Order: sequence, then structure tokens, then C-alpha cells
Amino acid sequence: MNNILLRKFPAGISPYKGFNMFHVDNNFEIVERTYTGCRETFVHSIRLKYNGTEGSLNTINTHRLYILATLGASNRGENKKDWNSLLKQMIKSLKLLNSFERNYKWPLSKIRFVDNKSKGRCIPSALFIGNRKWIEVPYLVSWYTLLMRSGTRKWLTDDIINKTDHSKLITALKKSCKSCMSLDRDAIHIYSSLGMIDILMANYKELFSDKPRKYHWANERILYGRYPYNEGIRALAEGITGNAELRDKCKALKKRKQSEKKRR
Repeated sequence: MNNILLRKFPAGISPYKGFNMFHVDNNFEIVERTYTGCRETFVHSIRLKYNGTEGSLNTINTHRLYILATLGASNRGENKKDWNSLLKQMIKSLKLLNSFERNYKWPLSKIRFVDNKSKGRCIPSALFIGNRKWIEVPYLVSWYTLLMRSGTRKWLTDDIINKTDHSKLITALKKSCKSCMSLDRDAIHIYSSLGMIDILMANYKELFSDKPRKYHWANERILYGRYPYNEGIRALAEGITGNAELRDKCKALKKRKQSEKKRR
């Protein structure tokens, strides 16, 4: 793990720009057919594994949450600008993730920067390693990838991520997201889902410990007739998820929290 060298980048990969993700297998090689810039497509690949798909997706490493993030391939060979951009943006993502993890006393995610080369081209990449809690349900993976991608956004400023008080970070994050929701869908997703992620992370054991992981990823918990890629954290937050059981549990927890506040 200390010196990861992912040799099997897709043969047909061409130079590109932008945030993209891959799954890795148990040998920390890239899983074919998992190159995507879409968060919910990334999540859906895990769902396919847990619902009996055959082929490469069945090899996705789900012991923990592993996400290989890349900002693009370069034709210029080794390029410090590419690496520095990746380093800066992914550390922003990690700081934001770690703030949530510390607040709910979860083990902290880590990143390892990866030496990837394909046909003489440098492909700056970073492997995110999240605790197994993160991969227990689709909605948590959806949120994790949302926070990862936010590191590439200008509205996630150093002033926000360097706040050591999580409640102050949340206040600043809400304000920043609200100011640019008309320009960035990720800002909308985060702003709309903060209340729900608080419920999921604070009540993780109560919500998820009594069922096996495969149960939470089952296709029957996708809204009938709804495109499965839309079953993300915001769908749960807005109550339009196909997972009625989890939706109702979260509603009850929200009411309980509100009544406890009134009694104080």
C-alpha cells in the first residue's frame, strides 16, 4: 500500500481534464468499466456488484471505500503543475471529509498519491481510503463522493476547510453553497443534504447495524420506474427515495431530535 503503482489504466484512455473516479480491485488495480466523472454512476457500480452482476464489476474492492480520483492525463509527461493541482484540490476534499468524520467520531479517511503512467503519459491520481462504514449504504457513498468532488470547486475556500469547529465549518459551508446554487449543482446537493447526513452519521448504528450490507444495496430499494443513478443522498433528503424503510426511520429520528431540542 505504501508504494501503489496502478499499471492497468484503461487502454483507450485519452487525455482529458476534469474530476474522474475509478474503482480498484483487491490488488489495487483499476477495475475495468468504472471510469466516470458521475458520482451516482460510481455508486451504481457497487450496487451492480451486490446484485449479482458478472464480469469486472464483481471484482470491486469493498472491504473499505476505495476511490481512485484523477484530474486528467497529460501529454507532457511528468508535469509539476498537474501534480500540484491534484494535491491542492484533493487535500481540500480530505479536510472536509475529516471534519465530518471527527464530528461523529468516525475513523478518518486518508489519501495516497499514486504514480500512474500509461503509454508515457503521467496521470496524477490519488487513492482515497475511507472506513468500511462509508460503503455500508449507497447514500453514504453518494455523500462521500460529493465531498470529494467539492475540492475542485472554488466555493470551497481555505477559510471554510481550515475551521477546526465543525459547527462553524457547516455554517460557512451552507453560506457558500447557498450563494452559488444557481451555478453549481453540487452546491445544491450539499446544501439540501446536510440535515440528512447528520441523521445518517449520528445514528449509524441504530439505522444500519441490524441488516447485512447486501440488504442496503438491494435493487428493490430503488424507486420503481426511477433511474437508479438518481438514488443519491439528495433523493433521501427530499423523501423521494425508493428506500421507504430508511426514509421513514430518518423522519422519525428527525422528529425525535426536534422534540429533544424543545425540551431543553
